Amino acid sequence: MSRTRAAATEALRDWAANFRTARRDMLIAAAWQAGETRISVLAEAARVTRPTVYAALRSQGIEPNRRPKGPSVLDIGPLDIEGFTGRDETAEAEFDRALARWKTSRPHATAAEFYDEGTRLVALMDTTARYVDVRDRLAHEQVTRAERNRLLLLVDRRWEALGTAPAWHAAHHAYVVAVEDARTGIDVWRESAETALLRPFHRRTPLHEAVYGRIKAAGHPALEAAMADIDRAPARTAERLLAELARGHERRARLAAETLAL
Repeated sequence: MSRTRAAATEALRDWAANFRTARRDMLIAAAWQAGETRISVLAEAARVTRPTVYAALRSQGIEPNRRPKGPSVLDIGPLDIEGFTGRDETAEAEFDRALARWKTSRPHATAAEFYDEGTRLVALMDTTARYVDVRDRLAHEQVTRAERNRLLLLVDRRWEALGTAPAWHAAHHAYVVAVEDARTGIDVWRESAETALLRPFHRRTPLHEAVYGRIKAAGHPALEAAMADIDRAPARTAERLLAELARGHERRARLAAETLAL
């Protein structure tokens, strides 16, 4: 289970233990978006029945009968290739330790061998650092894109609920809040997509390519599919989505005003 998926499910269990009912549906949706799509596991974590899980997901704009094919978010589990974790704050220390280990194991190494090993370790350090940075950016974009889509769908669900809501004013307030949340979701996604596009995953030499091969062989995800899937013009897409949301909200506001007049 990925760290993101496990954390989301654990948050759901924490809610169940403390009975914070106002957050239940949101946490169930978050666990689903993080990749936990087994209804039985969600029901067990929330300590509710399976029908309650289905209802909670639908209330958050998720159709539980349409499960995503495979994990929707890149696994961002910890990396360790010869002691290199890909984290900038520890990279220099990891390089020094790796080089010290090599020197200890090769006390009679020539200057040329020392240079070659140093070059290899630099490629290892650079590639793991770039991989972790790019992977984490792409994973964040995937999460924010899924949340953006969920929030946009929730706007429609909240509006549809007004037709049969016994407490019309409360239901309309929920719709207005959903519109504002959707605006925020679009902006957050745009920022994450632009951030992801700033950092391409280059492998400049065969040494860098070899390190990437070792990363994948260790069970970490390849990045090509996620990079190909990202929106190349997030600002334009965000502008279009915001305009569509504003037009829909303006039309619905007129209809709501007519309803209140009646």
